[in-house]
Amino acid sequence: MASCQTCGADWDKGQFTQNCGECGGGALTIPCPRCAGQCGSTWQRAVIDSNDSGAAHFYGHCELPPSTPKR
Repeated sequence: MASCQTCGADWDKGQFTQNCGECGGGALTIPCPRCAGQCGSTWQRAVIDSNDSGAAHFYGHCELPPSTPKR
């Protein structure tokens, strides 16, 4: 079960609390945080890391070239 231990949001159901540090503004996936979704890449939540640290952890890769201005 993928859920927030801080606020109780069920990430499996797409729930998250906007101001919760462990939720970090998203459930199991979020648009690329490096370019605010401009590249179209989706990042996945590292559930265990998020739960263990009490802070949101996501992994992914920005698809924009490094020289592209980020929003």
